[in-house]
Amino acid sequence: MYAWAPATLAWERDNIGLLVGSAEAAVTSVLVCLDITPAVVEEAKRRGANLIVAHHPVIFHPLKSLRTDGYPGSMYASLLRADINVIAMHTNADAAHDGLNTALAGKFRLNNTARLDGVREESRLARIIGMAGADRDSALRAALGDLEGFEVLPSVRNDELNIILPTWRIPALRAAVRETGGESTRILLSKLEEALPHHGIGVVGELEEEMDTDAFLQRVKQVLGCTQLRCSPFDGTRRIRRVAVSSGAGSSYVRAAVSAGADALVTGDLTHHTFLDYQHDILLVDAGHHETEKLFIDLCAEELERGSFQDKQKIDILRTQTETNPIRFV
Repeated sequence: MYAWAPATLAWERDNIGLLVGSAEAAVTSVLVCLDITPAVVEEAKRRGANLIVAHHPVIFHPLKSLRTDGYPGSMYASLLRADINVIAMHTNADAAHDGLNTALAGKFRLNNTARLDGVREESRLARIIGMAGADRDSALRAALGDLEGFEVLPSVRNDELNIILPTWRIPALRAAVRETGGESTRILLSKLEEALPHHGIGVVGELEEEMDTDAFLQRVKQVLGCTQLRCSPFDGTRRIRRVAVSSGAGSSYVRAAVSAGADALVTGDLTHHTFLDYQHDILLVDAGHHETEKLFIDLCAEELERGSFQDKQKIDILRTQTETNPIRFV
């Protein structure tokens, strides 16, 4: 799963990975969900899943007690008694190249996209020396699976290949070079301080066709399955072409959306003062935290269904059928 959404992409105060259970446990069936609630735990039991993969960490703040006579302690006890393991894929899935924000931008068919807040992690320049031959690039691609996040630079030497890559792909590159290169092949690594342009929170891009505000808001409802939206004041003459999206709570990325020239930002959990401060700069659309993140379920399930482990042992990947949105409109 970290090959899809590397742990190093996660917010430093996030709590991702295996949160309940044991790394030694054999996985037989996986249930994918956005949030873990007692009803989701019961669903996992009923459908025979011994691993739950959730977007939101089931344990986020440090526990000061673990009482089983109330929530959430009773739910943790239920997970442990049923031998159900829990993995969280949170902000690393938000920021991944093929992650949640990319999928959200895809829902609106945005073109010419860029990240609102690119990942600041260091990348590396890898000089692979001593590996020649016309099949070199294709051999590396085959060994690595893909070259997502890689930038291959031109080289004056026939036996040298220069690649810029994220730090988390270095082990995969070393393994690929061992498999495809000769004994004399060497890798020299240099640090680069540039942000990784294909990873990060939020995406900005252009709609296929410009539309007026009313039409755009109706499209947001249709795309995200919303019955209601919260939005900043607008008039019907305002045209929308450049759109920013940020899954979940997006108040922190409004300034970046304005700086990127977006006409509108679609996100969730916007505050009163965020609307107040930016209402003249951009059309703010609060479609809801749940509504902008629920596509995680299909996105993560599809990644698991493509997992290389499926070739060795078939594992059922289940999508939750439990409604976990904690907000109702009356």
